[in-house]
Amino acid sequence: MLACCAALVVAIAVPVLIGILSGGGSEGREKEIYGPLETPPSDAAVPTEAPEEPLWGWDGEMDGASGDFNRWVTVLLDDGLHWMRLNYYLYGVIAGEMPATFPEEALKAQAVAARTYTLYKQSRPTSAHPQAEICGNSACCKAYAAEDALRERWGEDYMTHAKAIRAAVDETDGRIMTYEDEPILAVFHSTSSGITERAADVWGGDLPYLQSVPSTGEEASPRYRAKVELSADECREILLAAYPDMRLSENPKEWFSGVRRSEAGGVTRLRIGGVRVTGGEARRMFGLNSTNFTISATQDGVVFETRGFGHGVGMSQYGARALALEGKGYEEILCWYYTGAVLSVLEETEERSDI
Repeated sequence: MLACCAALVVAIAVPVLIGILSGGGSEGREKEIYGPLETPPSDAAVPTEAPEEPLWGWDGEMDGASGDFNRWVTVLLDDGLHWMRLNYYLYGVIAGEMPATFPEEALKAQAVAARTYTLYKQSRPTSAHPQAEICGNSACCKAYAAEDALRERWGEDYMTHAKAIRAAVDETDGRIMTYEDEPILAVFHSTSSGITERAADVWGGDLPYLQSVPSTGEEASPRYRAKVELSADECREILLAAYPDMRLSENPKEWFSGVRRSEAGGVTRLRIGGVRVTGGEARRMFGLNSTNFTISATQDGVVFETRGFGHGVGMSQYGARALALEGKGYEEILCWYYTGAVLSVLEETEERSDI
């Protein structure tokens, strides 16, 4: 399955991204994208000294040797705006996005994908949260789990899980996936249907590194298959709330037609009550796990059955788990899911004394 990946993996000692970090037509971007800003925002929560109890499973001295430790990111969370060291932020993202019990190489692949996604977002401000480079809402950016909440959730397993997550981030320090010397949009999802989706089929814009690839081991996910059952009245109410002009007869079997699918099996568009709707819109309206769904309609109601969980683009987390269990390394996993992208190393960033 991964025979083609060997040609794509770049040794860890690859050249620094000179074109991005040292000019190359991007004058002035080093500080903006990759380096810490001169001073944190006045209303941001700034990381302080490590607490007496171990921080994220670490009981040694924090010497600041990590490249991630010396990079900063502004993060909008439920309790406000935070100015965080990149490694601390990534610990929370990995904990929020992937089970800590997943294999080591899958956790490392997740760490590299999350780091890459963060740097990609730092270079592209969004109107959704202009005061922050990224947020903790998984529907917008990526989920984030605070350490105190994890201590409560994990209980006596806290140290074991925290050390696994910290190791995944620290042991991939500064590693990102690039395409033509730029950080990629390293999106990921929980569970594919057995093949990942092309970005073009889900969001309309094609990216060469976000193509459909086979993904095994998805059946291990508890959300691989799911079902949503609605009465005819419930379904009608949902549809008319979104599209008041829909023509819905008394028989739900007549509502749905013209289903079109992607190569991966996801519904790209269909007609409901004479209105053309995308698969993504249908997924949101009915609260479906994915766009890979079938519809069974009767006089009494409608049943949607889904395969997979999430948008289906990029790295599948359960697919990464399966590959790691087969003995694949995180580089191979990442190169499989991000077609044509390579593993690269960021230039070291020195800590600034004025932070």
